[in-house]
Amino acid sequence: MDKEIAKGPTIIVLVAKEVTEDSQEQIPPTAVPILKEFINVFPEELLDSLPPMRDIQHAIDFVPDSTLPNLPH
Repeated sequence: MDKEIAKGPTIIVLVAKEVTEDSQEQIPPTAVPILKEFINVFPEELLDSLPPMRDIQHAIDFVPDSTLPNLPH
């Protein structure tokens, strides 16, 4: 991680932690109003698989030996 920190000013770290009923922590009081406002975004149970394949699959076909249009903003 020290090498990544030295490469640039921004680093994003993801920390995974197993959650058990014994290890569940209290929700911070400042987050409760936001969770109540957006309650429909958070499902009660998470699925253990990916959604089914759809009829329409989006893809971008690349042309061999072409260059990307790098234009200024």
